[in-house]
Amino acid sequence: MSRLRGAALLLLLMALLLATTTLWLHGPLRSHAAQRAIEHDSAVLAQAKSALLAWAALHCAAIDDAAEAARVRSGELPVPDRHGPGHPGFGVQDANGASLGRLPWRTLGLPPLRDASGEPLWYAVADRYRDNGTGSLAEPCTDGLVVSPAPPVAGDCVIAVVLAPGAPRPGQQRDEAADASAYLESAVVDGRRFDNAARQVPFLAGPWPAGDAIQVNDRLVALSWRELAQSGLAQPCSAP
Repeated sequence: MSRLRGAALLLLLMALLLATTTLWLHGPLRSHAAQRAIEHDSAVLAQAKSALLAWAALHCAAIDDAAEAARVRSGELPVPDRHGPGHPGFGVQDANGASLGRLPWRTLGLPPLRDASGEPLWYAVADRYRDNGTGSLAEPCTDGLVVSPAPPVAGDCVIAVVLAPGAPRPGQQRDEAADASAYLESAVVDGRRFDNAARQVPFLAGPWPAGDAIQVNDRLVALSWRELAQSGLAQPCSAP
């Protein structure tokens, strides 16, 4: 009997040791995974931003039609894609579409970029700077997007944002590819409403708030007017 009790006590001690070890390792492993996700999202967002700047600078040179060249302006950005994965048009800008949608990665010459959760990137552009023949770098920035935090340079403004939507938050049903609110969140901060799924409302860079009670997990990168103006766009397709 004493041997059985001793064996049972040994098994209990081993179980406690295993549980303690698991808990001890879980924290660092979770922290490491979170850091890798941040690094991945930062990398794909930076890649998308660089591609947008390059497209604005170089898409004029790819136009061989005189009428089209006369229509296009320096500093224009592609229109978001309104299609989701699985659609034949996924990744191509929709010239007649809304100014908030998925990143048109095919138009930009990119692979299908995805965030750390496996979701395609989203993208919004100020109407004045979308590919419609009315954009221009000849005037100061006007009609930009409102983003928090704001650009660090006074007088600058945001003309586009790229968003990594992250994993679904409670209440998000991602069975409708075109529903931005199923991927991008909203919040009220100090009495001010932010909504990353509605371009007319200010955007909020997540995660917010910090800690375990995250309400907005969208990470974003902003493209400012000064960055576009400084990207070598000295030769517009046609004069503004």
